[in-house]
Amino acid sequence: MEWSAGISGLVDAFSSMDELLTPKLAFLPPGVATTTTWGGVGGDISSVFPSLSGISPPPLPDRYAELRGRFTAGREKILTEFWERLLPDLEKETAVAKIFGGGIILQVEFKDLGSLPKEKTAVITKRGAVVLKNVLPDNEALGMKESLKAHIRRNTCAQGFSPPRIHHY
Repeated sequence: MEWSAGISGLVDAFSSMDELLTPKLAFLPPGVATTTTWGGVGGDISSVFPSLSGISPPPLPDRYAELRGRFTAGREKILTEFWERLLPDLEKETAVAKIFGGGIILQVEFKDLGSLPKEKTAVITKRGAVVLKNVLPDNEALGMKESLKAHIRRNTCAQGFSPPRIHHY
């Protein structure tokens, strides 16, 4: 399939959106927690990102401490110096992020991506992220949204997540 076919062409390659979006359940004996290949059956995003659940994750197995020791052995001084140089920059950038909020990430029209001035590409490089706007024509994006809504209506086991904890645009 050529890229020019667009995202809708990718979706058309599947027999239906159901085939593309339906997670596969693991069947286990009663009393054993079931999960999907994408996270928890309940659809709560905190099952994938424990930091959103408010529950501390269990400690990592000892093998991770051993692995860390192998990587850091003999490099303690240089790692400490690096960390001490990093902290002031981190504090400064944290303050900037608090001031600008979401505006700290540059937003660019997709059609302009190939002709950005060097100042904007420098900002994108520094932040490591960019929001691309108008990637798809409105009618194609709305069609995909309606297709997803129909998939969710057909698959009542699909649940949403708490919007106050997750920001989506």
